[in-house]
Amino acid sequence: MLTELLNSTAKTVQDAKDAEVNNAEAFETTSEDLEYAIKLQNGPQNDAESEIAVDQEDLSAESTDLAQTLAKLKNVNGRTATTKKSCDYIVENFADRTAARTTQEDKLTELKTVLLGA
Repeated sequence: MLTELLNSTAKTVQDAKDAEVNNAEAFETTSEDLEYAIKLQNGPQNDAESEIAVDQEDLSAESTDLAQTLAKLKNVNGRTATTKKSCDYIVENFADRTAARTTQEDKLTELKTVLLGA
């Protein structure tokens, strides 16, 4: 009878250990499945957040490029305005300068003739 009781107790202890191992494995499997489900659920959100961060960096870089381009454009427009004033002066006074140059040439030719004839 004691032997039966001892065998029964050993079997009960072994069954309890087996059940504990099975429960631990089930817990690990459930935990892994739960973590995977959480990753799947948060995956799109994390992807969207990553895309937003990348887009914000791109926007910042593009804003910097735009500011630099606008500064260069302002500089070019300033030079263009200065150059236009100079060109306008030349165009407006071209006829007068040509007439003055022709008069100078005529006077020099006349002076040359007088000096050579004298």
